Amino acid sequence: MEPLYIIACTVVWEEMQSHVPAGTPALVLEFGLHNSPEKLRQRLQEEIDKVPPGYTIVLGYGLCGGGMDGIRAGEHRLV
Repeated sequence: MEPLYIIACTVVWEEMQSHVPAGTPALVLEFGLHNSPEKLRQRLQEEIDKVPPGYTIVLGYGLCGGGMDGIRAGEHRLV
């Protein structure tokens, strides 16, 4: 099983963090990105593209105005 890499909104991270194994890399992004789905999509894609090979990326986001539409996983698995 591939190790996890978390990318989450600060609000969702509050709910997730107690369930994430210790030592799991996590990037917590600012709450305001959901106000602009295009900016959210761009920022998420930039961060996904930076994740080293060999990780399963867990996204901690809701629908966020369609901000997830068009996100590409590249070689990663997105959850």
